[in-house]
Amino acid sequence: MAVLQVTHVVDSLNEQRGGMPRSALGLCEAISASNCKVNLCAVDLGSSFGPLLISSRENVSINCVPCRSVKHVNISLPKGFRGMLMNAGQHANVIHSHGIWSSVCNDAAVFSKKLSVPHVISPRGMLEESALRRSAWKKAIAKYCYVLKNLKAAQCIHALTAQEAMSVRRMGLKNPIAIIPNGISLGPFEKARCRAPLQKRRDKKTILFIGRIHPIKGLKHLLIAWARIKKQFSGWEVLIAGPDDDNHLLELQQITRDNQMEDSVMFCPSVYGKEKEELLHSSDLFVLPSFSEGFSMVLLEAMASRLPVIISSSAGCPEVVSAGAGVLADPDANSFEQALTKVLSMKDEQRLKMGSNASALVTERFQWDAVAAQMISLYGWLQGAEEQPGFVHDD
Repeated sequence: MAVLQVTHVVDSLNEQRGGMPRSALGLCEAISASNCKVNLCAVDLGSSFGPLLISSRENVSINCVPCRSVKHVNISLPKGFRGMLMNAGQHANVIHSHGIWSSVCNDAAVFSKKLSVPHVISPRGMLEESALRRSAWKKAIAKYCYVLKNLKAAQCIHALTAQEAMSVRRMGLKNPIAIIPNGISLGPFEKARCRAPLQKRRDKKTILFIGRIHPIKGLKHLLIAWARIKKQFSGWEVLIAGPDDDNHLLELQQITRDNQMEDSVMFCPSVYGKEKEELLHSSDLFVLPSFSEGFSMVLLEAMASRLPVIISSSAGCPEVVSAGAGVLADPDANSFEQALTKVLSMKDEQRLKMGSNASALVTERFQWDAVAAQMISLYGWLQGAEEQPGFVHDD
């Protein structure tokens, strides 16, 4: 059987850019283990955006060119990227791009057409209504100039959830949609629970959020909810870890001061690798109050770490309820107040059971090998070598 060659394109592999770089690399590593050769093309935004993700897989070739700023990669191609993508794409059976707005992703669409190579686009939550409202006028221009054209021309659009597939259809797009979730490697998150050095007040249980500190993440209504119940649950604290985006951290710190919560709310910078694993394993509850999510990688990591979860109904993983792994809440302060009160009032044994259920759900549904098998089946169908998979929808 011939080796399948796939070129993946993502605007950045810097870890501080969020879950998309980790998800793209994880997918590449997983499919490379199944008779697939992968070229991953990206840009390096520099050390201020966190470490550059790397791969130890023999069949994954990572190609990065430096770029001076996020604004630059969103407007024009970094020098050398086009040649790098051309070299990788001309041998590919499929080109798969992650994201829709950047010039990097636009070039993936251009080259797939030029080379007559099937193109898969993963919007990664960027078509959700709340995501479209951010920098709305810039996105409206990009949509008119190239994004909608690229989406319409793609042979398939990859949605992480059924909710994201609905967002694709609301755009008027008729392409086949493959619904395939994110995946995770369980190894780093299966070790025994411990108390981490980052936790300052070790006599308290920790409610943890990890991610970008941005208005779309719903942290404002999380803090408002916490202000209402903190006296009732004085043995708990909230820890928010991640990079500041759009100077939203200042607003959250002001809310913390206005409500005299300095003793129960902490902020810390971005955490990566072992430090993040230790923080997950030392915490007691994970929260994701986002107004919009594609399919959160850190949510999978938290569940793999045996943490019970409270997530917003917009977070794209309703399975946590049926699995007994957590609680869904609407993305507003009242709903999160109720959800927090419910979970924090439980006995420790009940929360531990929820965490065990969360780990079981991830093990059963979201390991990378299962996700990779679906993606390879999709690639085979696009080449005419396989029947249309059941997870690919035409309507």
